[in-house]
Amino acid sequence: MSPLEIIGQVTATRLADMLERPGTRALFGIMGLKPDVTSAIARKVAAIPAVGKIEVFVHPSLKDGNIGAAQESRRTATWHRNHPTEGVRAAIFSVPATQIRAVEQSLNHITRIDESWLLERPDLWAQTALAHSVESTRKDFGTILDGLICSDLVVTPVLLAAFCARVATTMRDGGSMLENAVRESLPALRLPRNAGDAKSTIAESPGAARDFFQRLRSEAQPYLYRRARDGETLASGDLRRKLDDLRQTHAISADNAARVDALCDDRNVRDGQWSKAQADAAEIPWDDLSAIFVSAKKTEKPSFGQETKRLFDEQFRGTLTKEETDFLEGLQSDVAKPGVKKIDDFFETHRERLKSRPPLYRRWEKLIFKQSIEVDDLTEGLLRLIDRVCSEDDGSGRVVYLWLRGSDQASFWANEKLKPQLLYLRDRYRGLATLLAPAIKLDFGRCWATDWEHETIESASSTTTIEFEAFLVDVADLPTLSSGKVGNPFARAQMSWRPKPNAVGYALQAELRFLKPASAVCAFLLTGSVAENRRARRGASGIDLEDAGSLVDTFGMQAGVLANSEDQRNHVCARFETALGELRGDAVISDAGAVAIAASFATFRERYTTAISALIDGDGLADPALIEQAEAYGRLFETLYTHAASEPGLRELVAPLLEIGCIQVEGKRAAAIIASWHPLRLAEIRAKALQMAEAATAILTRQCCAADRRWRLS
Repeated sequence: MSPLEIIGQVTATRLADMLERPGTRALFGIMGLKPDVTSAIARKVAAIPAVGKIEVFVHPSLKDGNIGAAQESRRTATWHRNHPTEGVRAAIFSVPATQIRAVEQSLNHITRIDESWLLERPDLWAQTALAHSVESTRKDFGTILDGLICSDLVVTPVLLAAFCARVATTMRDGGSMLENAVRESLPALRLPRNAGDAKSTIAESPGAARDFFQRLRSEAQPYLYRRARDGETLASGDLRRKLDDLRQTHAISADNAARVDALCDDRNVRDGQWSKAQADAAEIPWDDLSAIFVSAKKTEKPSFGQETKRLFDEQFRGTLTKEETDFLEGLQSDVAKPGVKKIDDFFETHRERLKSRPPLYRRWEKLIFKQSIEVDDLTEGLLRLIDRVCSEDDGSGRVVYLWLRGSDQASFWANEKLKPQLLYLRDRYRGLATLLAPAIKLDFGRCWATDWEHETIESASSTTTIEFEAFLVDVADLPTLSSGKVGNPFARAQMSWRPKPNAVGYALQAELRFLKPASAVCAFLLTGSVAENRRARRGASGIDLEDAGSLVDTFGMQAGVLANSEDQRNHVCARFETALGELRGDAVISDAGAVAIAASFATFRERYTTAISALIDGDGLADPALIEQAEAYGRLFETLYTHAASEPGLRELVAPLLEIGCIQVEGKRAAAIIASWHPLRLAEIRAKALQMAEAATAILTRQCCAADRRWRLS
């Protein structure tokens, strides 16, 4: 089976599993994949048997060769969503990269078939590639692939498919055992053939497999980039001298020697690229390759400044001034005292260029920021960042400028890898800048200033971290600061926010707009239900809020969406109003009581609408409505206690109100998810924001002792 056939079959098998349970029409979008991969997926998916009628549409720009029973179509994703064909169980369409931005908002509850989705089920890759093997071997291979995907190696579906295909061929044609076939197939992962400890039990556990591949990445892969294990560049002359020694003793074959020669001559060898010379060198057996590189004489280690200058000589020739060149010649190490103006100025001027060589950039960050803060909880991270930058305040009443790095650039907000987290940041923390002012200026660039969600950017950022910087400055300088440009701060600090990649909460932006569509006057009061995803990677082991794939959401997908206003059964507001009218008509509730209840309900819904609107495009956390709606919610229960305390009143009126924002979980264990738009949760997020602002002010004014600054607000 070819690599493309493996990708197509993995996709088809997973979709068949998802569609096995009866349901309404399911929608899937193939996004961000190349034409050959898209066409291979379409061909296999269109041939899925026994799950009902399936329609597969391939955009002409994404068609590459035979697409089988799939159809060629220029229709947009929105058209496919809004024009269902009767009797169709699932519709799968492909979206060209140029159209993704235009249709993205309308596809929030559609399952995206992209690189991340394809890598979520390593067990399916093992079952597909090793269909000829026994079940225990397939299980062991799935364990190995699980560890591989969790390692720091760059693994794409195309690389993984090539690796799986080579392992399968090596086992079938060469008669190799699984772990030997894995080591023989390492060149498909851009690693040297047969590298690693032959005694390693790779299939013992995902952790053992991850450690195996991590070691290869750090100890073997650098040789294919002409680097030593510590990252130092190995001089081609030294490698050739070692190669000549091996030639004279006939310790290396002519073919392998020629491959090393080609690697030494290749000027395209650099991080992030993969050339033919590197691919050929990866086929050299590890014993031969390591004999050349391990013993090769290393170049004399340059100073920190010289290493930085080398980057500019190689990639940015002509950009350094004479003053900057002289400065780098005198910069001996990366442990110089921070706060030196020349160091700060050079870093700010050339930051983007330094990023092109990550190891060097991290050394510059360490020099500038000392120890970076890394968190997965943003509130905690912001407080720790403020505390770090204020630790050098001498009590002169200075203020903090807090900057989201890159947020002034459209390319930052167009980053597909971080899109769910960025949308969550926008809606969940809207209004925080108002609460922190004036002592702390929060500068998140375009976050709340433009409608960046629908912009189309050709060269979007691909960073996988969200980084913040804090600067301690004089009050007089604060109004003039923007875009992270700070001349001479008294102190500076950095924080990296590393949110969970697929948490359920990131569907907040979609949920808010289902609660309060643009055309609606009032927000809907919704409930709903989800189910454990028994076919998830973790199996039927319960719902994990850090993994949206562990549940089947309110749309029957795996996007983690908890609000579905398209299903009338979820509308608590309609059920409540209908029940109130019926109880009044049956004289269970008096006319005066019904009027009082209706008025109290209307007040609550009005306040709730204001709160939801505040998070969508209003004052957000700074709007008192977030707490006022909870207070109105409480008064509504008081009114019901007064006028509808009978058994019918409790069943028909009180019980539905308790369902608002409470999502029932269908599974082995009774459970419920309290959504972030539950009335009490809305009050909670404002209360915590106010606590955070109070804590930040206390830190800034040094009105708390060291023990009191151990904040943890989640």
